[in-house]
This record gives sequence, structure tokens and C-alpha cells, in this order.
Amino acid sequence: MEDPNIDRLFKEGLAKRTFDWDETYWQAVEAEIEKKERKKRGFFFILFGIGTVVFGSLFYLLIQQETALQSDSMLYPTEATEIEFHESGQKSQIPPTQNNVISDPAPSESLAGKAIQIPVQKAGQPAPATIQNKRLILETLPEVENLMVEPIIQPATPVAENVQLRDIAAAENVATLEFLPIVPAPELYLKKLENQEASGFHFGLGVSLYGQSAVPSSWNTNWIGGYSIRGLAGYQFNEQFSLWVEPGLNSRLEQFAILKESTQSTYGLGLQEINYRLVPDALYFGVLPISIQMQINPRNSLFLGVEPAFLLGAHGQLEEWVYKGPDERTDEEAASFEAAWREATENGANPDELPNFYVLAGTQKGWLDSAGLNRFQAAARIGYTYQVNPDISLRLLGRYRFTSYASSIALTSNQSKISIEIGINYLIK
Repeated sequence: MEDPNIDRLFKEGLAKRTFDWDETYWQAVEAEIEKKERKKRGFFFILFGIGTVVFGSLFYLLIQQETALQSDSMLYPTEATEIEFHESGQKSQIPPTQNNVISDPAPSESLAGKAIQIPVQKAGQPAPATIQNKRLILETLPEVENLMVEPIIQPATPVAENVQLRDIAAAENVATLEFLPIVPAPELYLKKLENQEASGFHFGLGVSLYGQSAVPSSWNTNWIGGYSIRGLAGYQFNEQFSLWVEPGLNSRLEQFAILKESTQSTYGLGLQEINYRLVPDALYFGVLPISIQMQINPRNSLFLGVEPAFLLGAHGQLEEWVYKGPDERTDEEAASFEAAWREATENGANPDELPNFYVLAGTQKGWLDSAGLNRFQAAARIGYTYQVNPDISLRLLGRYRFTSYASSIALTSNQSKISIEIGINYLIK
């Protein structure tokens, strides 16, 4: 509430002031007040606009929902196709109706001159939610001039139950709706596999892990192996057969015996012998497998082929073994030699034929001279491929090697020529 004396109070206070008054002060304050008022008015208009938009949207949604409910509650227009049950007389043309109620005829009336109407769905109209999208409408027709009526006996059961849908379908002028059969679509990725491998060239990359038993005919011992990196180049002759070439690099991590051995003896205060041994631990081959692949179905394939290989290099270590006599051995070395002596004696060996006792003094790793190793290898291969998707496949491969790795040395392990390989392939094209 405003005080009516507030203006007089300010005027008296202004008249009794003890300081100078500058009108610009009041103008500055008035401008600041006006600025704040404009901000308040702007905020009010923004708030009012937001409220108007929100309430307008709600009102529009309510109107739309009400319209949709009214549309759902309306009956679908139907076209009446007449079926006359009397044998003679003129056909009566019945205009389209929207009555969807199945009404039983009065006991004194008959079906003569009456039509059973089947709705015909027009383009753009949703199908009514009824069984098989069909609605059977039986309605009593009004009296029509020149309409032939033949008296019949009222059936014991309601007429609607006696009317069979198959009788209606047999009528001449009944509009029927035929539905297309539902055919399940094939899986898209299988279709893509078939299209992709129809014919032509394919290229890709592959990697594999290689495994082989370390002891002949023994699957319970330690396994040794390696890996392979290869390119893929194939030509699809037809939907079933294709030719594949897989140039690449194979690594064989083998357990070899001594590749080369030499002994250096020096005489000083006593005999000193140093034994040098070259022991390979991996062989590297360039390979060029060639296979024929037969596709059983879009996911499963079998292949058979040959695998020539060329030795690129041997990697291993140079071992230095120093001979120690009985007086030079440590307690641990003496115990080791004694255990070897007892084992040889139990096996029937002559202890005097035991090799001299050598102790490993040092090793050096690097590339070895490949003299004594076969540079060419040949193997047969057979395998199975599983297509994960159009680009990626898994495979299991068995290999039998016809040749030996060594040409002039005896291997003490890894005599098995059967190996197993698992890998993954990726097709670029």
C-alpha cells in the first residue's frame, strides 16, 4: 500500500538537505530503474511465450488424440454385393451401408430378396480387426417395391448360424480378397556369400599357427610348432569349385640335434678341450601352397592340395661346452655325472664309453649356416574351411611332409612328418 504522505516527506527532506543536489544523480537513478523494469518486462514476456507454446502444444495433442479416437470408433464404409436366395425375380441393388451389426431376422421373415453384404476394403483404408479381415453383415432389408418374397419355414436355429462363408464365396458377384502366400526370406548373409563367390578373382590375407608332435606317433608329449603369414589369391570357377594359391612365409620352431660340432684341444699344464655346437631352433621357409576348394554350402568347404617350400634360413645358437675332469667338477656337476653313469649302467651301457663330461660355458644366438639342411620341402595338405561372414573364414589343415629337414645329420627329435595347422583368412575382395 502506498503512503499518501510519502511525497510530502520526501519534499520536506529535500528542502532541509545540508548538501548540494545534482539533478543528474536523479536522472542516473531513474535510468537505472527503467533499465531494471525493462529486464523484468522482458523476462515476463519470455515466460509468457514459453507458457503459450507449452499449453498450445498440449491443447493440440489433446485435439489430435480425440480426433484419432473418433476415427477409430467410426465404421469402415463397405460396398454391398448382393447374394439372392430366391430362384426367380429381379435383383435388388442395395446401396453401401455402414451397419456392422449382425441382426437376426424376425421369425416371420425369410432370406428371400435379402442380401448378405461383404465389405470390400478400398485402397488407403486400414483393414478392420476381424478374422481374416472379412466382415459378414446380415441385415434386414426394407420393403422394396416389386420385391419377390417367398414364404419359407422358420429354421430351428438362427439364420446367421446357417450361413456358411463358403456359400458366400461361391456366389457370382461376391468380391473376394486374395492374400499372397508368406514366403520366408533367406538369410541375407548367406545370400551375400552365394553372390560373392559366384565367379571371378578373390584376394586376401591369412595367418596360421602350426603344431607338430615332438615324438613320432605320440600325441601325449610336448608339441612344437610355428606360425605362417600368407597372401591369398583365388579364382572361382563356379559356385562350387575354386583354385587358391597362398604365397607366404612359414616358421618352423623345431627341436633339432646338433647341426655342426667341432672340438678344440689345447695342451698346457693339462688337457683343455672346448666343444662348439651349432643347434638350430627355427627354420624359415617360403611356401607356395596350391589347393582346389570345393564348397559344400555357403558356410562349409573342403580343400586338397600340395605345398612346396624353400628354405630361406636357419636360426639358432652357437654353444660352447668346456670339458672338466674329476678334480675340476663342482659337487653339483659331479652328482650330475654320477647320475648319468648310473643310468647308462642300468641300461646295459659300458661306463667306460660314457662321453666326456662337458659343461655349457656360453651361448650366442643368430643365423646359422644351413649346410646339412634340405633346401626344398614338399608336403600334401587337406583341410576344412568355415565361413564366418563374407570376409572372414576359419580353417583347420592337416599336412604330411614327404621330405626330411636334414640331409646329412640325424635328428634326435621331431621325426613326425604329420602336422596340424589352424588359421584365419580375411578376404579383401
